Amino acid sequence: MRLPGAPLLAGLGLLAATVANALPAAVSDDPFGGKSLPLLLGLVFVSGLALNLTPCVYPLIPITLGYFGRQSGGQGAKTFGLAAAYVLGMSVTYSALGVFAALSGSLFGVWLQKPVVILAIAAVILALALSMFGLFEIQVPHFISDRTGSRGGVLGAASMGLFVGFVAAPCIGPFVLSLLTYVAARGSAPLGFLLFFTLAMGLGLPYLVLGTAAGALRKLPRSGDWMVSVRKLFGFILVALAIYFLRPLLPPRLADPAIALPLAAGALYFLFLDRAGTGTAWFKVLKGAFAVALLASAAVFAIPRPEARAELAFVPYSDSALREASRAGKPVMIDFFATWCLPCKELDEKTFTDPRVVEAARGWVCLKADMTKASEENVALAGRWEVKGMPTVVFLGPDGKERAGRVIGFEKPADFLRRLSR
Repeated sequence: MRLPGAPLLAGLGLLAATVANALPAAVSDDPFGGKSLPLLLGLVFVSGLALNLTPCVYPLIPITLGYFGRQSGGQGAKTFGLAAAYVLGMSVTYSALGVFAALSGSLFGVWLQKPVVILAIAAVILALALSMFGLFEIQVPHFISDRTGSRGGVLGAASMGLFVGFVAAPCIGPFVLSLLTYVAARGSAPLGFLLFFTLAMGLGLPYLVLGTAAGALRKLPRSGDWMVSVRKLFGFILVALAIYFLRPLLPPRLADPAIALPLAAGALYFLFLDRAGTGTAWFKVLKGAFAVALLASAAVFAIPRPEARAELAFVPYSDSALREASRAGKPVMIDFFATWCLPCKELDEKTFTDPRVVEAARGWVCLKADMTKASEENVALAGRWEVKGMPTVVFLGPDGKERAGRVIGFEKPADFLRRLSR
């Protein structure tokens, strides 16, 4: 039997596959290219699924599918087609947000040069966390919520999907805003698309599954106090995320333990203090899983990392250092970085400390150009070297001329080695 939603699902799959195939070339400089990218996408997908359990989203599932069921006359194939159109509309909205956030990355980087902006971003995320804890509620304008179900058919379902993010904003908005901030800091449009497409798939999966299974809606757990616990889970995660964005302003030794604190506090809260859903056996198990996940995350940040045994010997950039290297006939590596730049830190921690990179760079003159402050001198330096964003690593041959193949963003040691061996 041919499902009415099959072309829509095929379109979704083709779109995701196209971006995924382009991703290695487009975001090879991103720290989540390679083995870590599936893990990140998995976390975002699971977060999308979990957001379905919040009080703003969960009640929409039976209401929306019931509405589709009435339009389709109870025929499972037609209900699935409408659900697929709904998810397609949802994916368009979130994917567009991800691409927009990534394309604003360079502007975002300029903002992050100022501590007051970092503090403002952290304050907004903390405020959103407080809304997750129930201190206040974010309301959706009626002109949006009243229009989402005004049309029928496939186009109506797709339009509902386009606007559902606004309707569910009181609960999913804090997570979406935090993910937007992260994508903007990365500055990769393909990564932004893929992360938000994955988030939409996590949010939309229950509609696709329940839209195909007759009678599945009757098996859904009833709304209740247990959804408050789900909101609080995201509240603790948002507090940790706010501290994460404050890292450039914190002493290096305190940054990771500070992130671990709200995660550990959340684990202890769910283990010993939270009483929501105590009469529901399945939610006790789920709440225990929350606690274990938060404890594991806290341990990742709290356990000290081993000191790197070797690192590249960088010296501050100067024109005199360039001239001296040219006279000595030595190749030069210039790392343009900023303290607010997360990929810059990852280059320092993962690539520039790799023993193979350190060995291959022997005989190179390694210079670091600190572009943290938007001074006239730095603006002129960026214009001279045509630096569009941080990090940018420029390679000069012994003759003082630039080699082809700059590094823009994070690059793994294996790829960086190939540049040194040219």
